[in-house]
Amino acid sequence: MPKLTKMTIGFMLAAMTAALSCAAFKPALVGQDALRNNAVEMKVSGRLNMKFKQSVVYGPFHTDTFSTGFAKVNHDKPERSPTSEDISTYTTATQGFHFTQYDSAGDTIGVRCLDTIKAKVTQYSNLTPDEVSNCHYEIHLSKNDGEKVFLMYTKGKPLAIPFGKDTVKMTDEYKSDVKEKMVFQGVLFAKSGETIAAVSLMSEGSVWIKNELDNESKLLIAAIATAMLVQPSLENISPQ
Repeated sequence: MPKLTKMTIGFMLAAMTAALSCAAFKPALVGQDALRNNAVEMKVSGRLNMKFKQSVVYGPFHTDTFSTGFAKVNHDKPERSPTSEDISTYTTATQGFHFTQYDSAGDTIGVRCLDTIKAKVTQYSNLTPDEVSNCHYEIHLSKNDGEKVFLMYTKGKPLAIPFGKDTVKMTDEYKSDVKEKMVFQGVLFAKSGETIAAVSLMSEGSVWIKNELDNESKLLIAAIATAMLVQPSLENISPQ
């Protein structure tokens, strides 16, 4: 047995400390990274600058031709506070559209969406304006057999999606690098704590769906993924 010197012991302790440090700080697979070994990244085309008679395509999935159309904006008459000079203005903006999601086998799911944002801006007599917004995104899915699934998505809140007897959890995720540059912005789908799909909403967009899922589940996820990819942006609409 080799003789242990102070230098040898010191070296061993340093090595053990380094190993423990690496184990403690090694990043776990999170988000879409958890799918890198069992899913293929599918680049999205047809999402940006959408025009009439345009289809969204990625991997084996595509939609029929559709457009998000135009937002309908209602500006209610300003209301003045009876006890002060405060004035509140209300705005409601909506945008609805529908499309059919296809897979390579020709199976389909009908999708109807309605995006709504309600904003209230109060101009106080001696303070800066205060804005309160309430927005939600309705996603209605109609399968081949006529069964309908209704989802209400609110940004920043987890959404439970019924998958037959199971439930899939959809959550928002944002990731940035050490320079605080956004590297992933989108939504994740998890079943029993395992990530099974992800949608990147950055640039043109990308979709990952776990290879082992059955075709019906893949099509259902694709329909929701497309609805998220083409969700209108009503956030910049504010009372005038």
